[in-house]
Amino acid sequence: MATRWADGSPARFALARFLVGDGIEVGPGHHPYPIAGEAARVRYVDRWDPEKNRALFPELGGDAPFPKPHVIADLDRDKLSAFADSSLDFVIACHVLEHVADPIAVLDDIYRALIPGGIALVLLPDRRRTFDACRPGTPLEHLLEDNARGPLSVDDAHVMTYLREMGDAVDSWSEDVLKAKLELERERSFHVHCWTEDEFPAVLGHLLDEHKHRWELLDASFVDDYPDSEEFGYVMRKLPAHIDIDAAANFRRIWHLLRVETAQRAAS
Repeated sequence: MATRWADGSPARFALARFLVGDGIEVGPGHHPYPIAGEAARVRYVDRWDPEKNRALFPELGGDAPFPKPHVIADLDRDKLSAFADSSLDFVIACHVLEHVADPIAVLDDIYRALIPGGIALVLLPDRRRTFDACRPGTPLEHLLEDNARGPLSVDDAHVMTYLREMGDAVDSWSEDVLKAKLELERERSFHVHCWTEDEFPAVLGHLLDEHKHRWELLDASFVDDYPDSEEFGYVMRKLPAHIDIDAAANFRRIWHLLRVETAQRAAS
């Protein structure tokens, strides 16, 4: 489900100002991320071609503007294997991580593919503001268990959990109906996981502490920053090796400052 923001939303344009050079957007869907100006040159990486996407999402209409991908890749199976280490100036993952089987592995590969100084622009829906409002957030421990298994696709158990949490009548379906439903949800890339803006930082904290990611938080967006927003996100810079700081502590400090600033504005 796409955010209610139009392509040219102020929230997304505000974060796009950090994008410079040659990069990619993974999973652009029918609303590719808005790129302002000509400083950033973006290629699209998607699982399906436009015709397949339109067939999977008929509710969007037969002329839904899915862009033609420059690279066809299944993030669960392929990650960013089409791109060499330290080869991209930026990676955009807008409403993508909630769809994949192993978000930690995808974030690891984004980090690998970025040049030192490269930018990751990551946005996610806040479950409180979407159809996920009835679902519990995905705890870090669950993601770590998934990551340890190294899944190459979303398994039936995750699809079943999603269907039950959404109130679908799984128990009344025949075996054939259940099998077809499971495969359709997998192809349509449902929300395997969901978080609020205050739950997801635990994932990034794990990557900073245990996977030795060195991210600098340049900016963040919270749901209260703009009216009717249903998403939150981050602009993160992969720190070059010569910058000798405690990246994890610095990231948490800046996130806290930005979070408090948003809360104070919302309360005033």
